[in-house]
Amino acid sequence: MKFIDSFVNSFFLLLFDKNKKIQRILFLLVIIGFILRLIAAINLDAFADDMIYASQSAGILDSGYLSTHSNPPLYFYFTDIFYSILGYSPLVSRIAPLIFGTFLIILVFLLMKEFFDERLALASAFFVTFSNFLIRMTFSEQTLVLLFFCFSGIYFSLTYLKKKTFAPLIFAAISFGLGLLTKYNAPFFIFAFIIYIFLFFKKETYKEIPKKQIFTFIALLALFALPIILFNIFIYNQNQIVDVYVSRVIPVEKAQILFSGLAGQDQSFFDNLLNPAMYSNYSLVWHTDFLLCLMGLVGVLLAFIKKENKFLLLFICLLIIPFFLQSGGSALQKHFAFMHLLFALPAGYALSTFLKKISSFKYYKIFTFFFFLFLLILLSFNLGVREGTPENLFQKSATSQLKEFISETVKDKDLLIFDNRIYTSKIFWFAIPHHFTTIDQFNQIYGLNKNPSSSPLLTKVHFIECMIDDCGWGWIHENKEFNQSIENLFSNIRVEDPFPKIIKSREAVTHEFKSPGTEREVYRIYTLTLPIEQRVYSQIDKSNKFYFVSYLYLNEEDSPFHYSNSGFLKQIELFGLYFLYLSLLLPFYLLYLLLKETFFTENK
Repeated sequence: MKFIDSFVNSFFLLLFDKNKKIQRILFLLVIIGFILRLIAAINLDAFADDMIYASQSAGILDSGYLSTHSNPPLYFYFTDIFYSILGYSPLVSRIAPLIFGTFLIILVFLLMKEFFDERLALASAFFVTFSNFLIRMTFSEQTLVLLFFCFSGIYFSLTYLKKKTFAPLIFAAISFGLGLLTKYNAPFFIFAFIIYIFLFFKKETYKEIPKKQIFTFIALLALFALPIILFNIFIYNQNQIVDVYVSRVIPVEKAQILFSGLAGQDQSFFDNLLNPAMYSNYSLVWHTDFLLCLMGLVGVLLAFIKKENKFLLLFICLLIIPFFLQSGGSALQKHFAFMHLLFALPAGYALSTFLKKISSFKYYKIFTFFFFLFLLILLSFNLGVREGTPENLFQKSATSQLKEFISETVKDKDLLIFDNRIYTSKIFWFAIPHHFTTIDQFNQIYGLNKNPSSSPLLTKVHFIECMIDDCGWGWIHENKEFNQSIENLFSNIRVEDPFPKIIKSREAVTHEFKSPGTEREVYRIYTLTLPIEQRVYSQIDKSNKFYFVSYLYLNEEDSPFHYSNSGFLKQIELFGLYFLYLSLLLPFYLLYLLLKETFFTENK
């Protein structure tokens, strides 16, 4: 009760204390930022990889795996918890980037406070709030979650170096450790920050750090990496393979053969570092957030003129080092959202400097009002840019519409039949957690009813047809013969249900406001009632596999990533698993600490 009373009192102080004006504006920015990201989470389409993450999160809690074949496990476990509580919807699949992406607004404010005053920190938070790319990154992707953990680690580390108290060092280790459990590029930011410390701080600063504290920090990082390390040890001992990204750093013959069909597997991390073509994202901020880029460059110039070396060096280290390392890892644009977050720092410096310069003007308040109105118009218009992110920010994508329809309409005993022209990762995401198969396999499955072992039950069967000849494959529309064969399979179904549910969406464009695109049918959903023997469900559920993982982890015995331990190794496995469970609680404590530090502490 004391905690609740304290929280309520602090909240009222935030609303009415005249000394909390900056915090009230920041709170408003957080609300606006959350709403914009919520819209994105509900509406945005999804990339193929992201539907893999969304679908392979479902059921991972029951699987007990310490990691996954491609990425560290925290994001998957976190998402599966929310699935079990809130159900399977586009919004729930994106709840992690929604929460932690919103908290980046607060985090940037606190980080800039370590270098400058609150007004300047607020200006940087303003640019994070309205960054087009950061808003449109609110889909089933780990990047925003990773950035929250890594930049939390940087913030707590700076606090530790300033205050020399032990607690911030522990929080820094926890933050960086959670980053390691989220995505494999977390070490890029940890390494960049360590370089910054050695370049800027005097030797006396880090030599004064007790060795016990350094050992504790390193030990905590190792502990957070333990589930991933154990996972790769177990699958190597039993199957002579490692996960996808470990195999690109440490080539293992059997893993190379297993992953040979994946894009980029023929080039190692070190090969990519020497390939100039991998460094194509240097202009990404300009193309996606031109105002953020322009203001950021001005801010860097002003900081250089005013010799803000401590701030400039942090910006340069965190921008340049991860840029080169990430280019070696993967050049997909979604992995470079850290550039937008970093550019918000000097952009706030430029904006704050400009406002100080004009503060002596006679009509300063009126001018400031119209100036911010102009900025908001530009930033709002820029939200239509979709380079490197899914389309459909302000109108529900066909993907979101279909998933919502299935979640709200399809019952446990219903059967879903998908058009083969829909990409497999999309099919898996749409189907979860229901029974499904594809249209070309349906006749074989339906034939089991001819010699039933029990009486078939009248079952609602939902047929989902792709109306644009290619729903995610990218090449299948060119195969006219295959398209015609699928059309023939759907011909009788169209007769049986002449009034299907139609899902429409606008075609992809580079700017959703300049050219909204023409509306077109993407999916049709036909619903028939057919006699289906229920024993086929267990057969099709266990036969469905994609990207090395069975549907809902129902049949993992034959998976190359399946492992089974006993004795001492089993005890080690359980320790890693229990620590992973503990790690699911720690992010919420970090959120609490940042909220407390931002809104519920006395101004200094």
